[in-house]
Amino acid sequence: MPRTGSSLGAFLLAALLAAFAQAAAADSGPGPQAIMARMAEATRTLNYEGTFVYSHENRLETVRVIHAFQAGRVRERLIHLNGTPREVLRDESGVTCIYPDARSVVVERSPAGEALQPAKDMDVERLAPHYRLTLGATSRIAGRDAQEVAIDPRDGYRYGYRLWVDRDSGLLLRSDLLDREGGVLEQILFVTLEVREEIPDSALEPTIGVKGWSWFDESGRSYPEQAADEGWSAHWLPPGFEPTTRSIRRLQRVPGPVRYLGYSDGLASVSVYVQEQGAADEGGGRVASLGAAHAYTVAVDGHQVTVVGEVPAETVERVATSVRRTTGGSRDD
Repeated sequence: MPRTGSSLGAFLLAALLAAFAQAAAADSGPGPQAIMARMAEATRTLNYEGTFVYSHENRLETVRVIHAFQAGRVRERLIHLNGTPREVLRDESGVTCIYPDARSVVVERSPAGEALQPAKDMDVERLAPHYRLTLGATSRIAGRDAQEVAIDPRDGYRYGYRLWVDRDSGLLLRSDLLDREGGVLEQILFVTLEVREEIPDSALEPTIGVKGWSWFDESGRSYPEQAADEGWSAHWLPPGFEPTTRSIRRLQRVPGPVRYLGYSDGLASVSVYVQEQGAADEGGGRVASLGAAHAYTVAVDGHQVTVVGEVPAETVERVATSVRRTTGGSRDD
């Protein structure tokens, strides 16, 4: 009997030591901020190709992606494999969308500082005051070991995220965008993913001939902001949101200049568009939703103000109704 008790005690002690060793090993591993910083860098600088599914609004899209980082320049090609055929070519200067059904091509300019992908320009250091970052379980996605990172907002002005990051390459394998109740608004899930030494230029060119098609150039021209008394600003923003971009643009099918203002908290972002529309009563706002994205439009001082972002509807409404002409003063809290 004494020997049996001794053996049991030794077993329990060994089990406890093993558990402590496992916990210590886990503590010595990279934390959520380090994993996300690595993910942001890998998403931008690695060469890879794969197929992912994008789930939103009860719809499921399958997309093939080819991503290259060449001489400090990011290039990407997306081929939609179901639904309406289309290809999208993206680089840091703009986006070209090819629609075979309509025999048309649309060229759009990316506002300066706008991320090519959500993880590309993520500012990890700015997240902690406004999000809780914790590690979740590891799982298997696209044949790869993935570490879950939970990103929960500290207020109701922004959404939460669940990210699964490849433990080998650092690439994002799955992303869930969550509402305030924890429901999934959007999901991106890779089903195949291969990291390449290099991507040939031919893989980034469209395979669809567009000769004789209709071209719509929406890239416009961008001008630096003019005199301060002609500028605009949002006088209320959620805590942590700071200006990222400010420009005046002229678009093909929009009369007059359109002012563009970009704001971000390091992860979520909102865009403000201000367009002159002549005499109009102030107020009369209206909201529109497309999946997780919301837009709120309101008339202010003879201008149409539209705020767009993947944030709750109340957030874009409050930002939009705070937009006013600025005379160089600081934003109100």
